[in-house]
Parts: sequence; C-alpha cells; structure tokens
Amino acid sequence: MSGERRPDWETLNAYVDGELPAREAAAVAAAVAADAGLAAEVDALRRLKRRLARLPGAQESAGRRRAPRPLLAAAVVAALAVVIALLAPTPQGERLGAQLVQAHAAWSPDDAALRAVSDLPAGVFVPDLTAAGLELAAVRRLALPDGRSAIQLGYLGSRGCRVSLFAAPARGAAAALASPNGRVDLRHWQAGPLRYVLAVSGMASDRHRMLLETLREASRAHAQPDPATRLALARSRARSAPCVG
Repeated sequence: MSGERRPDWETLNAYVDGELPAREAAAVAAAVAADAGLAAEVDALRRLKRRLARLPGAQESAGRRRAPRPLLAAAVVAALAVVIALLAPTPQGERLGAQLVQAHAAWSPDDAALRAVSDLPAGVFVPDLTAAGLELAAVRRLALPDGRSAIQLGYLGSRGCRVSLFAAPARGAAAALASPNGRVDLRHWQAGPLRYVLAVSGMASDRHRMLLETLREASRAHAQPDPATRLALARSRARSAPCVG
C-alpha cells in the first residue's frame, strides 16, 4: 500500500481483524496515527464489530465455517454506513457548530477570567490545563439556538494554541456538530448532566487526542488530572509543533 494512499474500507476491515500482512498492517497503523479522522473510523469499526459480535447467533458454533470474507466485509461496511448516516450533522447541529466556531474565534483574554470562575453554575468543571501549556484566559456565557445557556472557557498557549471548552445542560440526544470552515475541530461528550464541546484549531493531532481524552475523563470524574496525566500532557506539548491557523 502506498504511504500516501488512504486505506479503503476493505483494508481497514482487514486491519481491524488483524488479517493484513505485517508490512501492510504497519503502513495502515502509521496512516491511522497521522490522521485523526481515520483513527475515528477505525475506532467506530471496532465498536461496531464488538456490538455485532454480541448479537444473538453471532458466535460461531464448533465446526461451522466462517462467512466468506467479502460478504462479511460488505455487511459490516453497510451497517457502518447506516451509523455514519445517523451521525451526519443535522441543521440544528450545523447552526450550533457555526455558533461555537464563531465564539471560539471571537473571545479575547480577560483579566477577570479567574474571578469569574467563582460565579459559574454549580457542576461546571473548570480544568487546570497548565501542564499542557494552556492558561485560562476568558470565561463567557452564550445563549444557544435552542434556548440553553452555555459557558465558554477560553485557554491560551504560549505557542499560538487557542482552545475553547463549552459546557451546557444536556438535553435529549446529542446532535452531530459541523464546523462550517473545517479548520476548527469540534468534539463533544456528556459528563453527568452537562454536555461539553472542545473546540481546537491548528493543534498537532497527537496532542489534540491527548487533550481530548484528558478532558473527557477529568470532566466525568469531576477531578483535575492526576500527576501521571499532567506529565503526559507536558510531554505531549514538548513533542508537538506550535499551533497553526
């Protein structure tokens, strides 16, 4: 497989099943490590396979032959296509995504940010990201299109990084978010009664993933990162290039 060619679904399926030759598997692993979107597809494929394996009748009985690989691959791809269609951004998700991207670009440092933290609604988690080289620089309130009120926490880094963390009451199923210009990455998750959205632009993919996972775990535990995680954040920053864009 060419190092510049994006793996197709059949190749990803074989990679997840551990059926690729070692050299091709290594090339796919490198492509996945370098592409956050591809990594998300592989993760979705793995989760889907685990769910399919738990369905009644999915376990093979002794002596039964496995379904032909092309048929199995086609079935998995078709099922995944349905999942992707269900997760496609809705008009509501597009409007919300556009508002969050605009808010991410618009905030400016505020000397009163730390004082404003004490006035935040109960339950809003304010992470300490200094280990990642990010300082809390702004706290804002936003009115969302559906009437909810959201809190925006703005963080600045010394090497051009700009991060926004939004928190709002969770309401119903989460709408898939769409970034109107594609330059701002929006990732969301739920922690207790709140839904969080992380907005980042121009950050190295490995550092971005580390930051995202740290925030997910910390907000769900409502606890600041432990010493080991703080060290990992610092190392991730040290290895990464400055933010761009």
